[in-house]
Amino acid sequence: MKQHTVQTPYMVGEVHFYSAELDCGLVLFDTGPPTPEGEACLRENIDLKRLKYLFITHCHIDHYGLANYILQHSDAELFFPRKDAIKFQRHNERMERVGELLGGYGFGKDFAVQLRESFERNKIFPARLKSPEAAEA
Repeated sequence: MKQHTVQTPYMVGEVHFYSAELDCGLVLFDTGPPTPEGEACLRENIDLKRLKYLFITHCHIDHYGLANYILQHSDAELFFPRKDAIKFQRHNERMERVGELLGGYGFGKDFAVQLRESFERNKIFPARLKSPEAAEA
């Protein structure tokens, strides 16, 4: 297994993602952050055309942030923890509730709209997720 290190703009500093050549092919564990540095590190170290599987260990942005990028540039099969997959699938519902909560704490409606637009504009949520029921099978 190879460790790949990339700097992040987050308080955590540098983070790691891992690749391995297994009998089934090239496998990636986590992705690194959705930053230009993260993309460059991924391109330099991982042959996305050969990537078979992408496993996300947990849903912190520095672990799944390039999942959508990888899915757009490979045929890899994506695996997410079940509860995190549910969060992504219920994103719209969750954002509505966040807007309600923010409003209850005195934030204006514009703030909630801008927050939601920032999530959708950055396209970091993986587009190809199986249903949680399929993930259990």
